[in-house]
Amino acid sequence: MKKTLTYCLLAGAGLFISACGLLEDSIAEKSASNAWEFGLDLAFLEKYADCIVLGENESFVAVSPKLQARVMTSTLSGDSGYSMGWINRNLIASGERESHGNLYGGEDRFWIGPEGTDHSVFFEKDALFVPDNWKIPQDISSEPWKVKSKNRHQASFEKEISLKNAKGENIKILASREITYITKENAKMILDTEIPETVKMVAFQSVNKITNKGEKPWGEKSGLINLAVVSTFHANKSTYAFLPFNQGSPKDIGSIITDMYNESPIGDRLSVASDFVRMRMDGSKLGEIFMNPKRTRNILGAYDSDQNLLTIITFVPPPAPAKYIAPYWRRTNDMLDGDAVSIFNNGPANHDTFYADKFFKTSTFSPALALEPQKSQLHIQRTFHFKGSEYELEKIAQKLLGVSMKQLRPE
Repeated sequence: MKKTLTYCLLAGAGLFISACGLLEDSIAEKSASNAWEFGLDLAFLEKYADCIVLGENESFVAVSPKLQARVMTSTLSGDSGYSMGWINRNLIASGERESHGNLYGGEDRFWIGPEGTDHSVFFEKDALFVPDNWKIPQDISSEPWKVKSKNRHQASFEKEISLKNAKGENIKILASREITYITKENAKMILDTEIPETVKMVAFQSVNKITNKGEKPWGEKSGLINLAVVSTFHANKSTYAFLPFNQGSPKDIGSIITDMYNESPIGDRLSVASDFVRMRMDGSKLGEIFMNPKRTRNILGAYDSDQNLLTIITFVPPPAPAKYIAPYWRRTNDMLDGDAVSIFNNGPANHDTFYADKFFKTSTFSPALALEPQKSQLHIQRTFHFKGSEYELEKIAQKLLGVSMKQLRPE
């Protein structure tokens, strides 16, 4: 078959990454041998969207300005290495836009909430909170972001966003993102842990900023919003996600988790240890759990035993205790008892034409943002992928998550 070689520009360096070759007549398809190869994903993005590549040596991070400045994927082994992020190739290649949201995938994307309550930007005023009425504004779902700057290790983006919430109030936002490649030396300092030279790593940080560009302050009367970073990864039977939590009485700090679908029974797909929750991420049954800000330790992880791949995600909490917006699809008086983090396992109910691949998703949330005009707020997330021996990865997981190898791979 004929191959057409395409290239993705290494940001600010005037260099090219090779091995982005792709079979032209099957660019939206994947073969069993190279299904999740980084170079193929780069070529796909170059054909159907765009990409800026950050990084060095064999560790790279691919960002798409056209797809809302998302970090689409990354690798720690060059073009032929495993592509970390789940990318919805079918939907992107189709060019279609869906009123209920465009699940393009990607490892790190900017999001605005809440989904429900009177403060939602997904329902019109006085609309019933039912799926048919839930629509994602194109400003946050489909529109490209402006590139402000880029170099070998960093790229920044900006987008003006206009929304209307379920109270009927207009919300004008200036959103910005700064994506930074994290070197191994910097990762050691950020995580305060040793990373052996024999362990391969790719890591990045997203600094997400939101500014109130309207004339009114945001508040409980006019409407509150929050920031979120949403990450999607490949699901398979060998992958488990982990949420460490603070111990304490439910009366004092709330329940350990909230099970959104009530379909993750203890001992089956979900298990709760003394200080962490483990959930199977195989993409075979719909399920999502949330953890409140008093319980979370601002870190979560996932381990794929087939790939010997450990993923760590951290997020920066507010400097003082804060209120979080609940995601409830109803009008409620307890809208400020929300959560700081969630993990989601895709299931058969979502496996339609566009969502044919298995994936799982994590989300980290900012507190409710009551901003005066021209005031801003940040939400920062960092993602680290490690590949090495079980012994090496266990030491990292034990230090950061409090999880042993036996717990990482329970079967």
